[in-house]
Amino acid sequence: MTSLRMAAPVVLPARRQWRPIIGLLAACSLMLASVPPVRAAGQPESNLFMWQVVGPSDSGASPDYLVGTIHLAMAADHTLPNVALQCLAQSTSFVMEADTDTLRPETLVPFLFRQDGVSNETLLSVPAWQRTLTQAKIVGFGSDQVARMEPWFLTTFLGIGPNDPNRSRDMLLRREAERQHVPVSYLEKAEDQLRMMQSLPAPYFFQQIEDLEETTAHNQELLQAYDRGDLNGIATATFDPTEMSRFPLVFQHLFYDRNDRWMPEVERLCQTQRAFIAVGLGHLIGDQGLLRRLAAKGYRITPLIPAPPAKTR
Repeated sequence: MTSLRMAAPVVLPARRQWRPIIGLLAACSLMLASVPPVRAAGQPESNLFMWQVVGPSDSGASPDYLVGTIHLAMAADHTLPNVALQCLAQSTSFVMEADTDTLRPETLVPFLFRQDGVSNETLLSVPAWQRTLTQAKIVGFGSDQVARMEPWFLTTFLGIGPNDPNRSRDMLLRREAERQHVPVSYLEKAEDQLRMMQSLPAPYFFQQIEDLEETTAHNQELLQAYDRGDLNGIATATFDPTEMSRFPLVFQHLFYDRNDRWMPEVERLCQTQRAFIAVGLGHLIGDQGLLRRLAAKGYRITPLIPAPPAKTR
């Protein structure tokens, strides 16, 4: 039976330690503001999934763009595709999932530490607990704090998320938008994302921690599939039927519910601006993805990157 004893006050790391800790939140699609330059001469282009969107009554002269990103770091020796940067330069707004610039430690604490009094040490195997504890100590957390962390936050210490959030495609695109003075806006608040992560079932995260080698390999396969433009491979890996049947709430809360909330704003942006919208690729694909929802409303969707194969006679 779950213990309901009152939790002791959380003792936080020193303020100077919070920046790397906040950086770990990129594992749930949250990004930092400080990023390196987007382009350097001679760098090869990385892949990006990008679609042109034209409204039902539009001529197509001022299209919108939807970009499906992956929240894992892009190779340091690669740059964003020039086609994407040109389209961004012609846009009147850049839109991404959430803004974390205003997140403060006092805002984060309620989302990072569980309030039910249950110790994570009792829910993990000894090897998994020791592995997690070792990694957490590197960024300044002690065993008492790790024992009381929200399960989703535990995964951020183990390399399950990106090792450099500043190299995520989302942040590189945002940096380019700021450089070109394209206004930046967001589909949800950072607190909304944190609240969503809290709502996901704990066993989902404990499974990732216990099966760390498999989880890491899966993420690497996703990244490789993304880099080679394998959309079908990504869709199969992301929406695995076994995982969907085992953890239906994960897919409902992580993808479908958020798509429901985002869709009206995406439509408004497409109707009133020349929008460049970058979200996780999982939100765009599949039966309940934004691409299919827009197409059902008469929007014309054309893939730009990777470029569709040439038609043969």
